[in-house]
Amino acid sequence: MKVKFLPKKDIDVQICDIYEDRDAVIIQHTDVLYPTTAYNAEACGFKFNLKPCAFHWEYSGIQDELTEIYHTGVIKFGVYVPTDRYKPADGASRYLPDYGNTIITEAGAEYYGKTIGESKPAGYPNNGQELFDYTNGVKGYDVANGIAGTEGNMDFIRQMEEVDNWYLEKFKRLPSSGSDRQGKICSKEVYMPYYLGIRSTNLYGSYSFENIERLDFIHKRINSRWENGFQNNNIAGANILLSDAINNAFIEKGMMSDFVHWHRTALYPELGGVYLLHELYEHISDIIGSRNAWSTGYSEAVEYYWFKQMTKRVRGSINENKLYLIADFDDEFINQQIAGIDKELLYNRIKQPLSVRIDLTGTEFENQDIISNNGGIISLGDNKYIVDIPFFTENNGFKSVVISKTANPKYKNLNKPNVISYDNGIITTDQPCRAVLFENTFNETMTVSTRKLELNTTHSFELDSNSKYIGLITEYGQSILYNI
Repeated sequence: MKVKFLPKKDIDVQICDIYEDRDAVIIQHTDVLYPTTAYNAEACGFKFNLKPCAFHWEYSGIQDELTEIYHTGVIKFGVYVPTDRYKPADGASRYLPDYGNTIITEAGAEYYGKTIGESKPAGYPNNGQELFDYTNGVKGYDVANGIAGTEGNMDFIRQMEEVDNWYLEKFKRLPSSGSDRQGKICSKEVYMPYYLGIRSTNLYGSYSFENIERLDFIHKRINSRWENGFQNNNIAGANILLSDAINNAFIEKGMMSDFVHWHRTALYPELGGVYLLHELYEHISDIIGSRNAWSTGYSEAVEYYWFKQMTKRVRGSINENKLYLIADFDDEFINQQIAGIDKELLYNRIKQPLSVRIDLTGTEFENQDIISNNGGIISLGDNKYIVDIPFFTENNGFKSVVISKTANPKYKNLNKPNVISYDNGIITTDQPCRAVLFENTFNETMTVSTRKLELNTTHSFELDSNSKYIGLITEYGQSILYNI
């Protein structure tokens, strides 16, 4: 029995169901970030103050600009999980031989131990149980009995480690979420050591943001697939389904997930081509309206969920003119396994803070401004605040922040920036912003000529005849798109 000692309680602390005590989680995402549409989607995010999400990998799409896109703060990221690839000990990552074929070739015969010309289902075998069964226990993982194949499932493990290393190089952190490739996962269990959540492309998922099992977040169904609208020439119908999904997320105080291959919009010029992305994000913005949504990436959502889910309580204790907010984070999956694989959460992949709500009326902090030693604060007025508690230690245990009185508070400013002046490429705003210069219009393939990643109130750009917009985003993620 584990005994924990917490200081005495001086104030009530409410854990927020959703970050910053918002009323719904709204996620719109794609697989693989291609230059034909990536900057159109980013410009839409700036314009409608939304956060597009891209599940990406190292084997195709944009690579060189990824780090700057990430640090701009509009597009959020996860991993396009290479479910149909492997990495041998003596070579580079590659696709599973004959994965999409129905007849075994020489490569497949050598890898699987089969006969050339032998028939097999297309899209088979997938990593895990299928690969184990197909190779008679040599490769893959036997979920049914909790054992790896005789080769130790090392081709899969090396592949997952290569993805981790690529993500760490690009974003200076490990991934927490992913999306399925080929619409398949097969053995969800083998992905638990690498991901807190993986998005499925299958429809009719739950909106719940409570009581989700560890495996249930691995290959979680989506709620809307707006792409079906332009593929089936029924955008009006897709709009209705997307509207219902957003509204249901607010009704249930839950999470809505919509999927579109952004790059496929270019294949439908008769319906608007890449301008379809503008229609999509405008529609999402219109349906959200003035409601308090958390538009974010899949990674941020799953990290918040597990931080919240495993926080049993937050104690608020006042001592020597300081308020200590201590979150009792207790991973209930420790020492639990599924199919011989640890269920324990991946602490080194959680970066998203937890939000708690406090009321300081009747305390020595009443009618005082406050500041945190580590994390943001939203002032709601009347001595009420929403405080962030960062997940800043990579272990199971207490997470805490210290609140002090201050004459110089720095509360989160959740207002969009305003442009004070603009003159021939020089733009000045009322809040410090990062800034991006976009070329071409939403009807065309947009590009970025310049990024300014330092927060400043004034930015200067060199313009050309194709310069059309300047995207501006604040420290707290509030954005606009200025039409030059």
